[in-house]
Amino acid sequence: MRPFRALAGAVAVVRGVLDSGSACGAVQQGLPCWRARNAPAGVAGQWLSSGSGVAPLPCARPLHSTAAVGSSSISSSSSSTTAADRKQQQQQQQQQPPQPQQSKLSRSQGRSAGRSQGRVGGNHTISPQLLTALIKCVGSLDALQQLEAQHDGSFDHIHAAAAFTRAAHLASSGAARPLDAHPLLHRLSARLWPLLDDFGTRQLANTLWACGKTAYVDAALLDACFERLAAGAGEAAPQGLANALYAGALLQTAGYNVDRRHAAQLLSALVAQRQDATPQALANALWAAATLQLRVSEQHAAQLLSALVAQRQDAKPQELANALWAAAKQWSDAVPPDVEVALLRLAAAVDERLVAAMNGQNVSNSLWALSQLGLRPASLTQRLANAAVPLAPAMKPQELANAALAAAKLGIGGARLFAALAGAAGRQAQGCVAQNLCNLAWALAIADQRQLAGAAVALAQRAAGAGVWAQTVAEERRQLHQVHLWLLDGQRADSGSGSSGTGLAGALTAAQLQQCKEAWEVALQEAAQRHRRNAFEHSVFECARCLPGLADCRQEARTPDGEFSVDVAALHTASGLRLAIEADGPTHFLRPGCEVSGDTLAHNRALSARGCVVVSVSYWEWAKVQHDAGKAAAYLSRAVEDAAARWRRRQQEGGRGSGTVGGKTAPAA
Repeated sequence: MRPFRALAGAVAVVRGVLDSGSACGAVQQGLPCWRARNAPAGVAGQWLSSGSGVAPLPCARPLHSTAAVGSSSISSSSSSTTAADRKQQQQQQQQQPPQPQQSKLSRSQGRSAGRSQGRVGGNHTISPQLLTALIKCVGSLDALQQLEAQHDGSFDHIHAAAAFTRAAHLASSGAARPLDAHPLLHRLSARLWPLLDDFGTRQLANTLWACGKTAYVDAALLDACFERLAAGAGEAAPQGLANALYAGALLQTAGYNVDRRHAAQLLSALVAQRQDATPQALANALWAAATLQLRVSEQHAAQLLSALVAQRQDAKPQELANALWAAAKQWSDAVPPDVEVALLRLAAAVDERLVAAMNGQNVSNSLWALSQLGLRPASLTQRLANAAVPLAPAMKPQELANAALAAAKLGIGGARLFAALAGAAGRQAQGCVAQNLCNLAWALAIADQRQLAGAAVALAQRAAGAGVWAQTVAEERRQLHQVHLWLLDGQRADSGSGSSGTGLAGALTAAQLQQCKEAWEVALQEAAQRHRRNAFEHSVFECARCLPGLADCRQEARTPDGEFSVDVAALHTASGLRLAIEADGPTHFLRPGCEVSGDTLAHNRALSARGCVVVSVSYWEWAKVQHDAGKAAAYLSRAVEDAAARWRRRQQEGGRGSGTVGGKTAPAA
């Protein structure tokens, strides 16, 4: 009878494998393998879109490592495991790359071993390895639910975590909706509670990752997993630490807030293991920290970015985009020196191959991040601008707007890029919200793309539609007012008359134009009230006030038409020219070459169009002379005379000019 019982047991195992829709279990048990026709598709990363303000936030949802998240080394103490099984398991483990040391279990594993017995028909048991394989290879949520119900008595802590992870993989791959997995995850949560003390760091990280990918919130369970993982963070693998941080960021949008102390512990542990972390883990950790608004120290950020540079050969486009986006979210106001050095090294390490593999969102997010950071590494920005042109037709409206905004601020791309971005937006009748339309039109104005004035008008006209206009906020109406002024300036210059321009009149109603002007005026007033003169601006004003040849010096004045503010207004007595002396601080320049930013150039063009001779006083040049009154006066006097001479020369030549002094590249401070 023994042969018949053995045969019946083998048949039952094979039947269970075939019912699961996969041959993976058969392979692990040494059974004949039939090709699975319905094998689950590979998990593809997806993006999370968000946005706000003039520069909408880029979409950013990092890819995860399927191999790292979906695999667990099985250690079973089942009394039914034969010597042959153990030998085969040891051979399989020897063939796999070594895994980081797992955390020790806080209680005896005997309790899990007692639950590792299961049945597949009749009186025949299923081995823990086969059950794990079936869970990992199941092709649908229904099949996973059936498996969980059939073998509920066999589930140990590894099986419970594997089921959580598999449900998330199915949802990520599109085989199921995340919400459809919630009933199963709810039942599995009940299983997990008695097993949590048996969980190692891998099971904890995988469970958190699964909850993040499916937006499943069981606050008590999540709190317990994060707390246990943070306590054992030193023993966790870098990928697990990154996955847990990533999960915390995703769960934030579902209403769960991870304890910031635990998140900080996970990040610190990852920094300590940065040399063993993959580029994906490094980039995801940075992205998660930025999304969670977890403040990262300058030292830790520089270390993570430097580790990413060291592994640049294995990096992927999305990892580069995520790292740049994270840095922009953390330090858009002022990048710490060590972080800036690391970012520039990262930019220099990006080769043509990596940029060529980028999709539209990668390119758009990278450009947006660089513009927010005030960085213009020449090689990378030019490659990104070139890559954006053929990708533009496939970009989403927000990606088009972000790319255009960034290119305008960085002063890159030229007519070819802006024509591609504006053309793609013009062909997308659906999907462009008010923010996208206003940002695109504003970018054309800032970049002074006069040949695309018609496109700017068309974008504004779409924003003026009844259904769209209601979505506009004050910032977007201010943008449209700037577009209106830019069009007026260009039309007047082209016609040689001061009265021929119409700007956005016709595209916007008179009432809409008035709303835009009012929003602009409010912004100017608020800026004047909020602004506090710093030592740099005050010293420039005091020097100009005492300078021979200047009269009527006023600080924080306006242009004659009242449309733009001026740091220091003065009258050049020898020529009668009105001067706009601009004290340009660090935010007016792009690093590492100290080029004037695109929006600063646009401001100077607007001042020039209103008859002001612009004198730009750069912060690093002033720092050399401001403590010596004689040197400061000589410097400012020379700058004024040079500006006046250039203005007269342009007028004689009949050129438009920008009236800008200091627009050329200047040496670094």
